[in-house]
Amino acid sequence: MKKKWLVIVAAVVLLLALTAGAFAANPIKIIVNGQVIKPDVPPQIINGRTMVPIRWLAKALGVDVEWDGNNGIVKLTSVVERSILFTRIAFSKDWQKATKPPYQELPELRDLYNQNFYVITGNSEGSKVFDTLGVDKLERVSSNIAVPEGSLGIFTVYSSIIGITVKGQNIIIYVQPQDAGYDFVAIEPVVATLPYKESGSGEKMFTFIFKDTKGKELTRIVKMCP
Repeated sequence: MKKKWLVIVAAVVLLLALTAGAFAANPIKIIVNGQVIKPDVPPQIINGRTMVPIRWLAKALGVDVEWDGNNGIVKLTSVVERSILFTRIAFSKDWQKATKPPYQELPELRDLYNQNFYVITGNSEGSKVFDTLGVDKLERVSSNIAVPEGSLGIFTVYSSIIGITVKGQNIIIYVQPQDAGYDFVAIEPVVATLPYKESGSGEKMFTFIFKDTKGKELTRIVKMCP
């Protein structure tokens, strides 16, 4: 009986050795868009499933990978640029800034006046921007259009907004320069659906990058939301 068990064990060991040899001789290949990917840890078949190092595969597909060790979460973020919808609230080709800032004695408002790109997170913030710039009344596209609930406002001076996209963890606003006027739009996806990073204080950190039609970065604005 003991001899019989020894024969069975020897047969199993031999089978495993042959199987391992077969996999070594014919390793699993990863091919992404026609390119062979060679990760530092080779793919393996475990319990009938093929296990592949996720970082290597994600990198080949153009996806950012972030490991959250505290919560045991692997975060994947697509870096493919995709368009998002926006609603044009107001637009002007004629308005111009006043010769001098109306609030020269307040550094905060003076700096605000000198900007040409704004991300507005609420009505009070919008009123502050418009008052500082001297916009008495917005030239609305239509009286029936209102800012969607939970949306973000994008206000540009001396340029019109021609497109808004998301790429990775950034919101990108493409603008077309113009001699005068302004543009005011609302991003329709609510704040919760836009990409963000966690700040050290637990707030959501949104990054908005303004670019011209050639893709040149003009400025970027980081907004913190609870």
